[in-house]
Formats: sequence, structure tokens, C-alpha cells
Amino acid sequence: MKRSSSPQDGLPRHRQTGLSLISVLVALLVFSLGILGLAALYAQAVPVGAQDRFAMNAANAGQAFWAVGNANPQQVPNLNFTTLSSAPSVLATWVQQLQASFPPGVNATATTASDPLGNPCSAQSCSVTLTITWPQFGVTRTQTFHEQFGF
Repeated sequence: MKRSSSPQDGLPRHRQTGLSLISVLVALLVFSLGILGLAALYAQAVPVGAQDRFAMNAANAGQAFWAVGNANPQQVPNLNFTTLSSAPSVLATWVQQLQASFPPGVNATATTASDPLGNPCSAQSCSVTLTITWPQFGVTRTQTFHEQFGF
């Protein structure tokens, strides 16, 4: 025997109200995908900020190196070094600041050369190339500065 849900027989008519389980699961899936997309975007954005910070630190270190050379012109011809541990003593504070501003593994090299006119490097005029390298996210980043002292 089939029951009718019409109001004629006195039974209330049942209409579906609310959300079905399927629609709730679909909405949850869409929301989850959106959150995962935001998390992926954030994961890519964070390393970019660190890259920018270390690039700015390298620029500041280059300027500080230039300042030390200008403050100690007699030491400029002696600014050749291949590792931070072999840097001249006049750069001791600069080396400490460099190591504090970068992740472990930072290194720097400096080489002196003749001035643009071909004169040998001296306290009056000298070209210096400073290269700073640091590890970042599995690769080695490098920043090179070419500085002219005196002249």
C-alpha cells in the first residue's frame, strides 16, 4: 500500500530542506583547494623575501667595504683576500658584520688591480673587485662590486 503525501489524506507533505551530504562535501573540497592554493602561493612568496633581504645585506656590505677603504687609504693595496678568514685585520669588524648578516657559509673575496689609467694599485688610486657569496635554498648566490678608490 502506497501512502500519499498530499494534504487531502491529512498527512503533512515532507519537503527536503537544508543541504545534502554531497553538497556539503563538494563545498568542503572547493574550500580546501582554495586554502591549498593560498598555502602554495605563500610558500613561494616567503623565499623571495629572504632573497631580497640577503641582496640588500650584500649591497650594504659593499658600501661598508668601500667606507673602510676610504677611511684607510694606505690599506687599500693590501685588500686582497680569498676567504673571510684571510681578510686583512683592518676589515675585522666588516667581516663580523658580514657573517652576522648572512647564513652560515657566507664568503667574500677581494682583488686589487691597477687604476683605469693603468697605474699600479696604490693608496692614491686603486681598483678593487669585491665578491660576496652565500648559500640560499640549495644554490650559491653571488654579488660582485667593482670599486675605485682614490683617483
